[in-house]
Amino acid sequence: MSMKDKDEQLAARKELVAGKLGDKLKLLAEILDKHLKDGFVCGGKLCFVDLFLYNWLCFLSCGFVDGIPTDVLDTYPSLQKFRHTIGSIPEVKAIYADVPVIVTNSDNL
Repeated sequence: MSMKDKDEQLAARKELVAGKLGDKLKLLAEILDKHLKDGFVCGGKLCFVDLFLYNWLCFLSCGFVDGIPTDVLDTYPSLQKFRHTIGSIPEVKAIYADVPVIVTNSDNL
């Protein structure tokens, strides 16, 4: 966002969460509900897409971006479950061990 006014940014992000972002999260949750196998996106084993989605969901909900609440995923249990599944893999946990916001956030699911 190129808005310079902080209040304008926050209002726009709140609108985004309630609108387009919320719609995309709902769609992603529906896709995962329908197609997820053994907790992973592709073929029942960890792949790049799992790591990408895990990273994106953690970033989205970690509180780094003002105006996007840390509970943004609370209404999407399948997204929370997916994030917890990927974040619980020992090798993934080790990679993110030095990123306390993401790991802590994942552990609290």
